[in-house]
Amino acid sequence: NCDMQLRREIPPPPPPPPLGSNRSGDGPPGEGIGIGVGDGELGGEPEGDDDESILQFRSANTVEGPLMSALDPNERYRRSLSSLKGELEELIEMDDWRSYDGRGNNREHPEWGAVDSNTVRKSDPAGYVVDGRGRDRRSLQSDRNFMPNDDYDDDDAPPGMTGASRPNPRHISNVLLKITPSQNRIKRTNAAGHSNMLWQWGQFLDHDLAHGHTNDTESVDIPVPRGDDAMDPAGSGRRFIPFKRTVHALDDRGERQQVNSLTSFIDGGMIYGSSSDRASMLRSTSDGDGDDDDDDDDGKLASSVGNLLPLNLDGRPNGSPARRDFYLGGDLRANEHVGLMAMHTLFMREHNLCAVTVDEMFGERLNGERIYQLCRRIVGAIVQSITYNEFLPSVLGRDNPLPPYGGYDPAVDPGILNEFSAVGFRLGHLLLPDHMDLLDSDLNPTFGNLMEEEEEEGGGGGGGGGGATTMPDDNDDA
Repeated sequence: NCDMQLRREIPPPPPPPPLGSNRSGDGPPGEGIGIGVGDGELGGEPEGDDDESILQFRSANTVEGPLMSALDPNERYRRSLSSLKGELEELIEMDDWRSYDGRGNNREHPEWGAVDSNTVRKSDPAGYVVDGRGRDRRSLQSDRNFMPNDDYDDDDAPPGMTGASRPNPRHISNVLLKITPSQNRIKRTNAAGHSNMLWQWGQFLDHDLAHGHTNDTESVDIPVPRGDDAMDPAGSGRRFIPFKRTVHALDDRGERQQVNSLTSFIDGGMIYGSSSDRASMLRSTSDGDGDDDDDDDDGKLASSVGNLLPLNLDGRPNGSPARRDFYLGGDLRANEHVGLMAMHTLFMREHNLCAVTVDEMFGERLNGERIYQLCRRIVGAIVQSITYNEFLPSVLGRDNPLPPYGGYDPAVDPGILNEFSAVGFRLGHLLLPDHMDLLDSDLNPTFGNLMEEEEEEGGGGGGGGGGATTMPDDNDDA
């Protein structure tokens, strides 16, 4: 259910920008995020109309006329947002904001797409059959001794967890993805001119849509084929890849189904959190209870020294160790690598720029809670616009567009497809380069301790973002 209230009409996706005119993801707050790869000049001449919508402006950096293009990016943003004051006037009177956990999107089925709902399947599970109480009738790989790999080599690998009729996962990986030394020396660049921001946006988006918690009590380790070049070069036949199943729930038929710990909506949950508790810990001053009685609430997200993400000083749950020197984001995986941290930092700053601008526009008419919720809605719509106007056309091809949006259909279950989450959206893993350049905010190579340098220079959006937006993506293998 896209936030269409914030737009008059989002135009069809524009053609790919010419080389040299991509929009940088590591610039000052107010810059857009481009998918294309440039020749080193970040920015280019803005094009288009500034009166279509804030979504178009923020995703494509589109402004009109030499005056607007000469302005500071933050001022361009303020003027563009001010042009939508009429639409925003309608929204500031709202009392019913999108829930953090996704409940209530569908009035008839409020749990559809919500946190901890089952993923949706297009096919029945092949590997496990349950007895109605969630117990496996057959557990083909729960015991390592069931699948000894002494007598197998890579051409005759031990079977997968679904039985002898299914190949071993490591064997599939070796067949499909094995690269010889000579192939590894060839640098392949995709013909579409995509930068590494393509997969980086995909990962950022994925962390808004799907995550399955690991069940530490259920191991189904994968046998490594004897003599595997990388994992069993000595040919012991006794090597395994540690693998644990995800947390499950029982459906109406008593069968196990995977559980999505996030909402399945593009709602900015990786920025704001997918629970009221997570959202509260990311607020700057408010207790995050949604009440309108906090005079100290400025509507902003919390930050740390250098305008970086807040540090996990209280040891809150995090995907990485709960260390005080790790950052907090809406999603637990914000610290996975510097490029992802840069994305989280950019959108924290995006929200806070919006909060300052909205406060300037409406003054005492809005308290901090309403400023926060309005900007949360705007930023969520920006994420949707970038996804549908830039990311998906780049992935699917601009000659293969999605069908036009036909309006909200209450009969459609918006839950994430199991096949999409576990397989289809793993597309991004094929796009990863073998290295990433680390650049500062001036696109100079960065050496030493990146985290310390970013904190000293007040960066946070530079190191990973610069490399992602300036480096060409690997060949689109998929």
